[in-house]
Amino acid sequence: MRFEVSQHCPYNQEETFRTILGMDLRVLFSGMGPLPSVVGVEDERGSWDQVGATRRPQLSDGSSALETLTDVRPPDGLAYTITEITGMLGWFAEQVNAEWTLIPDHPGTYAGGHSAGGTYLGGTTVLWRYDVFPRPYREPFVRLVLGRVWRAYMRRALTGALQEVGRQGAGL
Repeated sequence: MRFEVSQHCPYNQEETFRTILGMDLRVLFSGMGPLPSVVGVEDERGSWDQVGATRRPQLSDGSSALETLTDVRPPDGLAYTITEITGMLGWFAEQVNAEWTLIPDHPGTYAGGHSAGGTYLGGTTVLWRYDVFPRPYREPFVRLVLGRVWRAYMRRALTGALQEVGRQGAGL
């Protein structure tokens, strides 16, 4: 079951990728309605810019999940799996595959000239996708109820993430 949101931002692809990859999960997942916020991260193993790195976000309802970085393609995107989901979200889903894809605007302006291998200075469209694998017999509920709330949560989180890209880019 796929849930996805996208948004355009005026920041370049490299800056956007760097900020999203290193973002504090408490900023990204601040909770909404029945969906808990991230309050911390435990058991970090490896650098979160290397395939195979893992971390365990801790949620405000006392639950957690294991995230494993499965793909890193600077500055085009990253992917990770979410397993060992506990609490309310674990009742719904066995696993989630998540992916961020960053698509630069074209044509754009390049610092140093495009043919010289310069850096792209234009905006970026960010696509964030969750492929949810529901537990047996829970797909209708996930699709009709959780899906609606989750998409709204993702839209709000993506807006916040892109605001953070702007804050970091402005040195705030």
